[in-house]
Amino acid sequence: MMNIHPITRTSDVAWGLCFYRNISRYLYVVVTFIVLTLLFPAPLRAEEDPDYSYSPSYSLGIGYNWASLDGSQRAIEYQSGIKSPVLRTGIEVYPLPHRFYLDFLTYEKDDLYLDTGYAYREILLSRLIIRELVHNLDHYRFPDSNPDEVKRKYDDRNRGETYQTDNRISDFFLRLKTPDYPVHLYTRYFRYDKEGEIQQRFLIGTFNDMTVTSQGRQIDFRTEELVIGSNGHFGPVEVEYSHGEKNFVPRGNTVLADLYPATSIRPGDVYPHNQIPETRTSSDYIKVHSSYTGRITASASFGSVRQSNQDSSVTRDMILGAGQLSYIPMAELSFFLRFSYRNTDENAPATTVLKGLSNELTYEVRPPLDVRRREVSLNIRARPLRGINLAGIYSVSKKDRSDTEEWLLANRDTTVNTLTLKVYGTLLKGVKFRTRYKYSDLRNPVYNTEPDLSHELSFYTSYSPFPGILTVLTYNLKKEMRDNLRFIDNATDIPLETGQRNNTTNNILGLIMLTPGEKTSVTLECGYYRNNLRQTLMYSTFSGDGSSTPGDAITENGVPYSDESTSYSIGVTHQINDRTDISAGMGQTHSKGKFRTSNPLSDDIASFSMLRITETTVSLRSSYAIINGFGIETMLGLRDYNDRIDDYNDGKFYQAVLVLTKRW
Repeated sequence: MMNIHPITRTSDVAWGLCFYRNISRYLYVVVTFIVLTLLFPAPLRAEEDPDYSYSPSYSLGIGYNWASLDGSQRAIEYQSGIKSPVLRTGIEVYPLPHRFYLDFLTYEKDDLYLDTGYAYREILLSRLIIRELVHNLDHYRFPDSNPDEVKRKYDDRNRGETYQTDNRISDFFLRLKTPDYPVHLYTRYFRYDKEGEIQQRFLIGTFNDMTVTSQGRQIDFRTEELVIGSNGHFGPVEVEYSHGEKNFVPRGNTVLADLYPATSIRPGDVYPHNQIPETRTSSDYIKVHSSYTGRITASASFGSVRQSNQDSSVTRDMILGAGQLSYIPMAELSFFLRFSYRNTDENAPATTVLKGLSNELTYEVRPPLDVRRREVSLNIRARPLRGINLAGIYSVSKKDRSDTEEWLLANRDTTVNTLTLKVYGTLLKGVKFRTRYKYSDLRNPVYNTEPDLSHELSFYTSYSPFPGILTVLTYNLKKEMRDNLRFIDNATDIPLETGQRNNTTNNILGLIMLTPGEKTSVTLECGYYRNNLRQTLMYSTFSGDGSSTPGDAITENGVPYSDESTSYSIGVTHQINDRTDISAGMGQTHSKGKFRTSNPLSDDIASFSMLRITETTVSLRSSYAIINGFGIETMLGLRDYNDRIDDYNDGKFYQAVLVLTKRW
């Protein structure tokens, strides 16, 4: 008998050795570069920096954060909401040729920001950014189970549980340069850690006896990316090469296991499900471009990307290429011709094995698609009048798919024609504007979410009638249309073309900035967003005899879905005197959404899609300079989250921060 346990990867050391073994061959290049730089003959080095002096600056802040949460953590999505000390520091020192800075801030034990950098002449440049925060996740509740309902049941194994993850981001960059010659060696290391408990939802049961299930799941994800490259200017040409390694390693409960009842194609057993795979990516890029100072310039790039799924043995190889030719005959006219190419070759095992406690089942796997994408575009920019600029872009993109014999909805190629027009500049004194229109025509789109035709319009304008008043208005409109959606009739395995999908999105934002005096400013902002969708849906059914035999499909036309939000805010800042500053702000957002259908098969979906939420924020800040660089800063804040449909997520958060500062 086979035992199934949640797979837990804990061998950090072994994995780390494996990852860094892939890049160890590059370390000697870094060491050699540093040694040669330090030992470079003195006469060939750059001249010493002039004897300039820059006064260093230091700041330190120590305080306390009082916090109180009443209700759901939904009111503080990215805060822990606990009382904690506050520490803030800043350093800027420039003893040339050395340059160093550091910014550090923490308001909570799970909230940290660090930004620091060091540079020596032009030879060495480095920067490190670390960000840590907490993310409070929603607990999606199920409706109470109806004992009279036979086909669908609900099981929340962690009812009332709160879910939260700790997120940490580290980003390090280092660049080395040879003295007196533009050749660089650089590296970038990026790491993202996500650890905590999330809600996992899944389905257990047969077609006429399904249980929608939810349970907590411990996760410990780590994503690491390392890029090492070099670039240099060699006369009229610049060349760059880079190699990258990116790994995603999940730990914790990487796979779950549950008892599944018997069906006509599978015996009852405890089977694994919802596995989170480990993935690896390796890439190489070469980029070449000519000098950007001439009338005619050119650039080209070539890349190779290899990806693999360590659990399913699926691999993907991509070849990428791009090029650009620029011609600028005069200052008022320029042409840009661009070309891009991407070929994706994916391979997967012909079968996969499902291992239960007592059974082992083998299933055939459809061969993956191979996709080739080519795109060419022409960009023309002109300045016919002083202060008025025109730009036009026309592009043609074609996506070819192969190995589509077993993919009934993906057995065709897609061509996209796009025309973009832009006009921007200054109409009158104090009036600036930007407009953009984009038209796209898609032939043979594969996915039902892709339109046949789309129109996009964006407009921006700012107007300052006189000093002290600035108004800004932006508007974005997007309209998508699609005829003949494609579905699969499970009873016949024949593609069907029927129905429509129309989507319209509007977004408008207005801003007024007032400065009635040198010491006072007022900002008023109002925004509105609306998304309106109508589409045809097809519901698959089963014969009703308890087997997986499909029944007749049901089609419903014109199913509406909409969501919209309205937000407004006001902010005021005022300098009372040379020592005291004060600012206040208030904002509120109203959001609502709904999905309506006349088909009883989707009643539960419609109930889950209802949304009506009001979010309110209020803040008050002040700072007071005492003497000799000492000062006091305060902040009072309120956040209110009000779910008008279900008060389960309602919450209020109160915050007060006091910080004693010193600058010198």
